[in-house]
Amino acid sequence: MENIIYGLEYNARSLTTQQDAEEIRFFIGTQIINGKNQVHMVEVDEENNKLHAKIFSHEYGEIWKLTSCPNDKLVASVYTTNKRPEMLMQSAIFRIPDTSEMMDPSKEYLEFADVEILDTEKFGSEIKTTEFHPSNTSLASIVDGKILIFNRTESKSQVVTEITGKKLNGGMWANANQFVALFENGIRAYDVRDPNHISWQIDEAHTQPVRDIDVNPNKAFHIATAGDDAILKIFDVRNTKEPVFQRRDHLHWIFSVTFNKFHDQLILTSSSDGKVLLTCANSCSSEAPSHQLKQTLAKESSPEEDDEFHPKTDKTLNDGLLETFEQHEESVYCVEWSAADPWLFASLSYDGRLIISRIPKKYKYKILL
Repeated sequence: MENIIYGLEYNARSLTTQQDAEEIRFFIGTQIINGKNQVHMVEVDEENNKLHAKIFSHEYGEIWKLTSCPNDKLVASVYTTNKRPEMLMQSAIFRIPDTSEMMDPSKEYLEFADVEILDTEKFGSEIKTTEFHPSNTSLASIVDGKILIFNRTESKSQVVTEITGKKLNGGMWANANQFVALFENGIRAYDVRDPNHISWQIDEAHTQPVRDIDVNPNKAFHIATAGDDAILKIFDVRNTKEPVFQRRDHLHWIFSVTFNKFHDQLILTSSSDGKVLLTCANSCSSEAPSHQLKQTLAKESSPEEDDEFHPKTDKTLNDGLLETFEQHEESVYCVEWSAADPWLFASLSYDGRLIISRIPKKYKYKILL
């Protein structure tokens, strides 16, 4: 499959994948200052190398962040609204309609089902993210340096825990009981069962502000971080003195970092340098070969192995930069793996260009064969 480009008429900086669907779907949020904003649902048709899009109305304000629920057909947005006397940020939860409900040709814009705006105004005016719990109906929102844990119910989501920390830049669930938050140059993990308990922290993870974090889905004690120092790092939270892996291949700020959920040695990053990089961290992945296996593979390699399926070099991928994707012309704010296809991903630049890309076959075969 060749790269497929989907262009929006407006600027955009938020992207998420639908996690609970068999289809390959991505959601994009627009940033329209004066006018109705939109959420574009883009579905990939691999057989015909095409994209099919549905546009939902998001009249609440310009969208800064989108996240999706791993166990339900829900999407959360963080947006700004022009409530006077000053601008206010809020967060809303939307239910994705069934396919049959999205077939009305008479509607220019579709409507999400069961919209709920979270009650966060009394806690602050700046929201960084709203994150769905990996396995239950809880939510976590970062509001003015506080982590608010909501319990979702059929009627209304209620705040059940409030954790006060430093000024926070973002965060995500590390597991069922830990929420990892970014503050300035550091990272801190909070135990949501005890708001006063900090599970671990790294005060100087980077030399400049940390912008994004991801938890290895197959090695939960490994986290990837990236930020304004243009460095990708992986830390083992059991010993945080030094990263177990790091690379500096971008030329400017890194906005997004994400592990491949199926093959966690593959890591994507996107940056204000306009590039998306595919990096291999095989040595610290869940698929890292043992020392004995490395010796066996080295003995088995032969000079006659010269085709794409049986490379001359080691049959495992080496650590380092694998591929640079340079199809964007502006800052790339987001990159997301498909939840349904481990070899496909989407990247979004500020000019509203979404690019669907595939991992080159030469790397795929090295992992599978």
